[in-house]
Amino acid sequence: MGREDPQVSVTLNKLGKICQLHQKYDKAESLFRRALEISRKKPGESREDMARDATSLAELYRVQLDYGKAEVYFKQAIAIRKKLHGQDRFNLAANLNNLASVYYAQGRYGKARELIKQSLEINKKNSENVGTDVAKNLNNLAAVYYYQRIYKKSEELFKEALQMDEKLLGTNHQDVARDLGNLAALYYPMKKYRQAESLFLRALHIDERNPGKIPAAAAVNMTNLAAFYLDQGKFPQAEALYRRALEIRRKNLGSGHPEVLKAMINLGAFYFAAGVYDEAESLFNRAMAAGEKATDKKEEMAALAFNLNYLTALYEERGQYDRTEDLYKKAITMYEKKLGSNHPGIVTALGNLAYF
Repeated sequence: MGREDPQVSVTLNKLGKICQLHQKYDKAESLFRRALEISRKKPGESREDMARDATSLAELYRVQLDYGKAEVYFKQAIAIRKKLHGQDRFNLAANLNNLASVYYAQGRYGKARELIKQSLEINKKNSENVGTDVAKNLNNLAAVYYYQRIYKKSEELFKEALQMDEKLLGTNHQDVARDLGNLAALYYPMKKYRQAESLFLRALHIDERNPGKIPAAAAVNMTNLAAFYLDQGKFPQAEALYRRALEIRRKNLGSGHPEVLKAMINLGAFYFAAGVYDEAESLFNRAMAAGEKATDKKEEMAALAFNLNYLTALYEERGQYDRTEDLYKKAITMYEKKLGSNHPGIVTALGNLAYF
């Protein structure tokens, strides 16, 4: 098998995905780029290989929050697959949905909505995809409407996705728990508090009946329900849920993972809101130490910069202004160096420093 053999690009792509799974992002990028380079040299029938490798690169960049590069490669994959005249409709729908997720993360909700609608239309026409893929589209579209504060439309779509998943997967499936959590999160700003709490509890009940799938799903629902209880002034219930979410994240992901840092910051923010400043400070400092010992990936840096804003607010509350200014400046430097000068956190940090 020669270095330019078509099977080489397939092998390189698979190796890249293994590296990505183990968070060896630099190695994964190198492998995906080599695979794409080989695919580009192959004859016309290999266009799908190009789309595959471009998609893999885009997904890698998306995971690292490098949305500019992710957008470039998702667009390449979409352009290729649109030229395949329907031969690869399923993957085209997936690419459209994934590019929408990039726009969603950037707050470009109009663009995200249009791409999700295109993906939804393709999936509805494809009999093999009518079901969970359609439900996923409906959930994503509902989330866009949620952030645009078009709550009625968001509710309709979340409910439609929930009904579809319950019918296809049963009432105790993990995807149903996700749908319940989404709908519950929507009900809170709509001030439907009883419905929100009931749905969160149903979602957690399902999560805990599926121990093999608890880590990601249950921690999200626990965190959201904890935030709900915090706003309701139910501090003991909120504290217990924040602690459980942190325990689950740490056990399954390791102490330096971005989701663990976020869970630690959430617990610290709870103590800050509850006025337990020593405990809050301890957690914020532990999050900083854990994050700085990990890698400098954008996910970690975003969490740490966000943590700095909390820590500075705590010192400001205590009147320790000499420490506050230094931390705000550190947050700004962190955002600019690792996340770019246009990252939304810059606005928050600069605003805080100006106020200081």
